[in-house]
This record gives sequence, C-alpha cells and structure tokens, in this order.
Amino acid sequence: MISHFAAAAEHGMDIFGAWPTQVDVTIGRASGGRSSGAVRRRALGLEGVERTPFGVHHVTTPAQTALDIARVSSFLVAASAVDQAIWSGRPSGALTTKDELLRLLDAGPSRRGDVRARRVIEEAEDGAANPRETQARVLLGHLGFPHSRCQERRVLRSGRLVFADRYFPDHDHWLEIDGRGKYLSPEFGAERDAAAIVIDEKNRENEIRREVRGFSRLEARDLDVPRLVYDILTADGLPSSKRRP
Repeated sequence: MISHFAAAAEHGMDIFGAWPTQVDVTIGRASGGRSSGAVRRRALGLEGVERTPFGVHHVTTPAQTALDIARVSSFLVAASAVDQAIWSGRPSGALTTKDELLRLLDAGPSRRGDVRARRVIEEAEDGAANPRETQARVLLGHLGFPHSRCQERRVLRSGRLVFADRYFPDHDHWLEIDGRGKYLSPEFGAERDAAAIVIDEKNRENEIRREVRGFSRLEARDLDVPRLVYDILTADGLPSSKRRP
C-alpha cells in the first residue's frame, strides 16, 4: 500500500523541505519486510487504514496520508502536509477537512505520534496555499507574535482587492511575504518589466498602509532566519510575548 510521502506526492500535497528519496509503502506488522533501495517499508499494519485503488496496489486516502505524516514527522513538516490536505483554494477543492482528520485520528487505537498529530490538526488552517505559508504561521507562533489570519481579504478605498499573507486583527497589522519570483518570473509579469512590477507593488503598499495601523514586508527566505523575522516585526510595532531568539 503506497503511503506517507509517496501518497502525498500522488495526491498533489506539497511538504516543507526536501522530499524523501525512498518510496513509502505500508505493510502488515508481521510481514518482516525491510527497507531497501528505492522503497521504505513501514510495518504499521493495514487494519483500519483508509485507502483507494492505485493500479494493482492501493494508496492511502488524502486524510489518511496527512494523518500518517503528522504522526511521524517534525511539527513543521506535519503542519505543511495537513495544511495542504485541507487547503480550500485547491482548484479541485480541498482533499479533506479538519473534522475528517480528527474523526480518523479518534477512530482507531492509539498510536505513537497521536499527541503531536492532534495538535497539528487542531492548529491547521485551510488558507495556506504552499508550505512557506505554513512555515510563516508556525514560526510566528513560535516567536510569540499574536494570533494572525492567513490570506486576509480587503477591498481598498480605490476599489482594489488585496490579500495579506498574514493579518493580525488585534493590532490591525498587515504582513506581506514575497518571493523574488514575484518580480522576476514571467508568470507574474508577462507584459511588464521588473521596474513596472516594483512600482505597481509600491503603489499597492502605499494604499494598504493608509488603511491599517501597521505594515511589514518579508522575503520568503527571511523565514529561515527567526531572529531576522523577530527584529523586522517588532521594529514595525508588532508586539511579541517572547524574548528575541
């Protein structure tokens, strides 16, 4: 049975960080199989595992896949898998829901990793379009910043529709997190050069700043340096309940 990260790839669920080099399969507890070559065999048992046909084999369902990853992975990797599974902006619709994940978690006997998996599911949000957005949520919480919402939607006075990567409602603070592709990739500016994109983005930022109390901007790669994120946000007036890392 194809499972874990291999199943995530099949379902189109991205994860934070590098993909494993081996294909995950789940086998019976007494099978005695060993991981070798391109295959990682997980002798976790097949009882009660939700699956669907996959050629002559089976693959775990999206909900089962997200739960399996949440049980065996670090918090951030687990959170990225769960956020991807419940992402409401997926063109074909969310693969599963938090309620379904919690139902599946409670349906079977207790397993190692259940406590972490429950926390991951309870804190998950369905607006994260990619693992970087999940990383931002997890990091901001770790750094002690207030509750924030993902993909906050607002119509400006000019009529322009804008979205915040993170919005802190208690402080009316707007956070933008941009990768450099926004300014360099043809996908974002087929009819504009980088200078025109920067000017348009600056005008958009000026409009937003006139309607919120606080505004911050990060590059996506800044998220890999927690101290830098802490310094930028606190300098922009956003309070933290924790000391500088």
